[in-house]
Amino acid sequence: MILQALFKRLFHMKEMILVLSLMTLACLPIALGDIVRDAGVSLLLPLTLLGAILAWLLTVLGARKLLSGFVLLILGPLALYIRIGQLGDAAFEFIKQLLDLIPAFFNQLFYEAPLDTAVFISSKDGLMQNVFAFGGRITLWFTGMIHGVQIEDPVVRTLIWSMGLWLIAVWAGWQMYRNKSFMSGMLPSTIVLAFVIDYTGGEQSILWLHMTLLLFLYGLTNYDNLQTYWNTSRTDYAESTSIDTLMLVGAITF
Repeated sequence: MILQALFKRLFHMKEMILVLSLMTLACLPIALGDIVRDAGVSLLLPLTLLGAILAWLLTVLGARKLLSGFVLLILGPLALYIRIGQLGDAAFEFIKQLLDLIPAFFNQLFYEAPLDTAVFISSKDGLMQNVFAFGGRITLWFTGMIHGVQIEDPVVRTLIWSMGLWLIAVWAGWQMYRNKSFMSGMLPSTIVLAFVIDYTGGEQSILWLHMTLLLFLYGLTNYDNLQTYWNTSRTDYAESTSIDTLMLVGAITF
């Protein structure tokens, strides 16, 4: 009884599943650190974890699918485009000038004060120039890839991998926490990780760690889904079921 009470106090199934799923997803950006050296783990790992956590938060908050899709599939990639394309300064200056223009517009409307839009137009032109320049580099990279011509652009390569990792992370988070589908959520990250290890001939220890966590998580998520069903249907079950399941899943995984 003391052991069960201590277990309940220290471990919560849903929090444990969240932490272990983040650790499982983290294996992929760690393995990619040797390939995308211009970005490295310092960029790829945080964005992977952020994508999964954001999908989890939107599920916990009960956000609508339309809002969740907008945040995960539009705002997320847009932020990556601005961050990796180094458009932050130009975007910040544009927003600043736009906010400064609003009171000036009302002064011109009500008090007929002169409205000077030169600085705003200059900031807008600067932002558009940077956006189209980076877009041109991406188009050139894809055109070269289609025609079999290798174009070395580390920034574009970093963007492509970052976008891919973001989509893998938000897919995993959405499927696991919203649709309660563990295998379909984790499958893309496992496939890409196996491909990366095979292609680069890298150490397989990170793949073994990923598979171990995957198997352990599979058992925990199945039990968590069963526990949710039991609670919903008001089915009685032993209090020791949680710790028994944890020990059994651990033994099977080992």
